[in-house]
Amino acid sequence: MYPVQSQIFGAVSELKFYTFTQQLISSMTRGEFNMNSDYSGDQYFCIQSGSGITPYSTTNLAASNIAIAATPQVSSTTSPSITSNNITGLMCSGYYAFVLTTTQLVSVPLLGGTSVSTVSLGTNSPQINMFIRNVFYNTTSAYVYTTFSATKVLTLNKAIWVVNTNSFGATTPFTPNPPITSDIAFFYNEPSGKIIFGAGSNVYSYKPSDNTFETYTGTGTVYAAAINSFYIYACYSINSEIKLVVLNYLAGPVTFVNSYTITNDSSSCLSANYNHQLGQLFFSLLKTSNNQLGISTIGTDGGNPQVSYISNQIVTPASVNAFSYPIGYQGQTLYIATPTATVLQMSYQNLCPNQCSGNGNCFKSRCTCTGDYVGKDCSHLQPVITSTTTIPYYQSTNTITLTGTNFVNDTFTLTIQGVQCANTSFINSTTLTCNLPPNSVSSWAPLVAKSVSIAYPSWQWTNQNFAPQLFTFTRPVIDSYAQSANTIVLQGHNFFSPSYISTQLGTTSLSCSNTDTTSTCTISGNVASRTSTLKVYSSPMQTNTWLDGSITLNPYITSFQPLKIPTDGSVPVTIYGIAFKTSGTETFNIIQGTTNIEPIANNVAANSIIFSPSSGISSTKTFKLQITTSGTTYTSNSITFQYLPPSIVSISQLTPTNKFSISGNNFGTSTSLVQASIGSTSVTVSNVNNHGLVITLPNDVRKNDLTMTVDGQSLDSSYPFNLPPLITSISPLPSIDGGITTIFGEYLVSTIISIGGTPMDCSYPGSTNYPSTATCNFPSGTGEFTVTALSQYSTSNDLSDTFDSNYHQPTVSSITPNVYKFNENESTIFTITGENFADESLDVQINNEPCTVTSINSTQIICEYSNDVDPQTVVNPVVIKITVDSVVGNNNLLLIFEKSCPNTCTPNGQCNISSGQCTCTPPYSGTDCTTIDPTDSSSNSSLDSNNPDNISISSTLYTNIALTILSYCILLLL
Repeated sequence: MYPVQSQIFGAVSELKFYTFTQQLISSMTRGEFNMNSDYSGDQYFCIQSGSGITPYSTTNLAASNIAIAATPQVSSTTSPSITSNNITGLMCSGYYAFVLTTTQLVSVPLLGGTSVSTVSLGTNSPQINMFIRNVFYNTTSAYVYTTFSATKVLTLNKAIWVVNTNSFGATTPFTPNPPITSDIAFFYNEPSGKIIFGAGSNVYSYKPSDNTFETYTGTGTVYAAAINSFYIYACYSINSEIKLVVLNYLAGPVTFVNSYTITNDSSSCLSANYNHQLGQLFFSLLKTSNNQLGISTIGTDGGNPQVSYISNQIVTPASVNAFSYPIGYQGQTLYIATPTATVLQMSYQNLCPNQCSGNGNCFKSRCTCTGDYVGKDCSHLQPVITSTTTIPYYQSTNTITLTGTNFVNDTFTLTIQGVQCANTSFINSTTLTCNLPPNSVSSWAPLVAKSVSIAYPSWQWTNQNFAPQLFTFTRPVIDSYAQSANTIVLQGHNFFSPSYISTQLGTTSLSCSNTDTTSTCTISGNVASRTSTLKVYSSPMQTNTWLDGSITLNPYITSFQPLKIPTDGSVPVTIYGIAFKTSGTETFNIIQGTTNIEPIANNVAANSIIFSPSSGISSTKTFKLQITTSGTTYTSNSITFQYLPPSIVSISQLTPTNKFSISGNNFGTSTSLVQASIGSTSVTVSNVNNHGLVITLPNDVRKNDLTMTVDGQSLDSSYPFNLPPLITSISPLPSIDGGITTIFGEYLVSTIISIGGTPMDCSYPGSTNYPSTATCNFPSGTGEFTVTALSQYSTSNDLSDTFDSNYHQPTVSSITPNVYKFNENESTIFTITGENFADESLDVQINNEPCTVTSINSTQIICEYSNDVDPQTVVNPVVIKITVDSVVGNNNLLLIFEKSCPNTCTPNGQCNISSGQCTCTPPYSGTDCTTIDPTDSSSNSSLDSNNPDNISISSTLYTNIALTILSYCILLLL
């Protein structure tokens, strides 16, 4: 015996094969164990030696190191019907061995004797691996075997087995046959009648009954396989790894299920076998590095793969066929036959951890524990949870204590209703603690017990599928309750979610929001009675009642419409709330500020009251409700309201013109509550009512936005306030040459002042705008003109009334000559000096008689005048009248018409040529100064009443006439 390095396999012992005559067999070309290895009786093993086939009992193999053959060696000597000893394939099944030679199919009894049955194969060119299998697993009604044509194409054949005679009947090939020329690695026939075999990279499924042929093409090379009623467990060499590839063949086409790595240091599998009871596969292996023989085992689920190499067993790859290293087993003993006619015998264990500790059954690589044992190796008594503590619904993270039995201080998890606990702690074998994570119980019905499960991951065990319903929440407790606004607030602890706790006022269910210690329930509008029952119970099933009491409700205002009311009280107000009108006789009063308003009875409902508010602006802007019934008054809360903000509809100017009337809404009735400004300039407010007021503008106001607040509320938007301009006068009148002139009026600042529609360049001196002045640069012109002022602000354009005026009238500063006299034969040439003369509809008149203009410029006119009027009709000084473009200028101070005095006033007086009267020298008097007045002693100092300044007009005139004549003479000389 010699050991192998494995936790699964025991030490290896060698058994040798002998003939029936006790001759040692030194070599084996092919061998196979009985296909029914799970059978508990004697099992048989067939080998092909150099001279024939010999069956052996595996029971005898297990019992002695020297094998005892169950039957004599069969050969052409013992059975003459055998025509060839060149064996190409064999099968050990039931009580017969079946042998393929190059020419025959031969049956050999395993229970003893040399009676054989043979049937000819026909044409056959055998490959390395040839196979024969019973058509239906574990029956002997027919067999399928392989032959190859001369061109190496596979043929599947059927041989009928006649049970009564234990001999072969007819043989026929299956049709069609798969066109395969590769060596076949394994070959099976399974219960549903499918033939399963592998070659190259492919695994084939052929069902002769309906000629269905399916192919699975894998990766790498397939070497060996075992099957059960559903799956093919194939050994593939893939990318330097030996893999178990699991394929499903039962339902239809061969399909891939999974693959698992067995080892990465072997190049191929040599053979395979399958322990159906344990779900455990066995493969013999060829080690890559040194051709050492190996043995591997793995669960059909890929679990716990084990590989061991047998140190003194070297494989010759060139001579290996599918029957060179067959594997067999009986019970817990494993056998591998070798080409040296040696059976390597070793014990093996199942693949389950710790052999399931003796407390369970192994299948594949997993334990099924028995009794009260659990865990992946069935080494632990099952932990059992018997009870848990409760926690408040809204304090779901509180510590939960679990009690039970068989708790172990190992890594474990606790799960309540599918939610894994946090902070799990092992206290002792009967006590555990944990906490539920936050926000994990919102969907849980708190009165329904929840499943509690425990799992130990390292054991691969949990009681989740049969977890007890143990966990519940702590029941609610109500300590007190009271009305708060339009709600009822219940104080206590351990409240549930509102979905699971119901509060009822009278017959009305209330909507509530809950915390652990508070339940706040909204009172609906309709309250049948001011004093009602109050109940709290579980929901949806009313199986628990936590409060059965009563409560008296005060009215409570929750809202009102409209949210803002006009100051004139023209819009009715509706207040909404709870506990307004209930059963019984009740009176109602609305208190607006300090004003009592009694609503109309028909406007009072259980949750609303309509009333007309008072006019004007209340200093206290609140509504509250008082209800009196049976001598008791119930007062609601106060709710604050607002008035609508002021709004302006129109503005009109009054007299005096610095006053304006504003029409609009929501001004109230108190002047003290209204403030108004134009820009930053305050204006005086008066005559306020709900829909109008008057403002008086200060003298320095400028056009700007009108802002207004009424009781602190402003206009929705500022109101553009344009000041309407007014022109009252122009002084001085503009010269016909144009220039700067001042215009007087109201609200002229920043206006556009135009003459005849043409804007002028103006400035606005002074700080006042009422009255105001504008200094404008007039253009040159003559005659009459119109002036307007346009005030523009925002979208407003205010145009003043048209002011009519004219350019400055012609003015005369001097005239030459300034004295003239009647001369009906000659005309007088006048030179008139002055301003604003223009040849524009020009008309010049002397004493209302035309003076024909011969020359003109802006300061001088020369005209010729014919003096043919009656001297007696002339009034001195003579009027000089000049008209330019309908504008008339007069002067009656400069020109004198010379009049003669009676008798030239004799030598006793002087002649006043302006009046034609004499000024007598005392004591003379009379019209011609010829009368002496002896009584006038003061006549020498008396003054002529017609010449108060005592100026000698005649001497002055004569002097002027002399100067004129002298000047004229000088001009002639020149």
